[in-house]
Amino acid sequence: MRAHLFIVLPNSNDGLTKVLGELTEAKLIRMIEKSPVIRVEVFLPKFKIESTPNLEELLPSLGFKCEFSQ
Repeated sequence: MRAHLFIVLPNSNDGLTKVLGELTEAKLIRMIEKSPVIRVEVFLPKFKIESTPNLEELLPSLGFKCEFSQ
């Protein structure tokens, strides 16, 4: 199985807000295209995430055109 992970880190401890504010889709694509491929092993602790998102609102904001009925 192959997966890809791209991590964006700010240069300073308080720079995350600036990075997120300036990050656009075009900039992210350029960063990904210019980044070298590095093989790493990542070990994550076991965790559980539970969520009940409102897909009727979420999917259209992501560009999906959906019709929901109850």
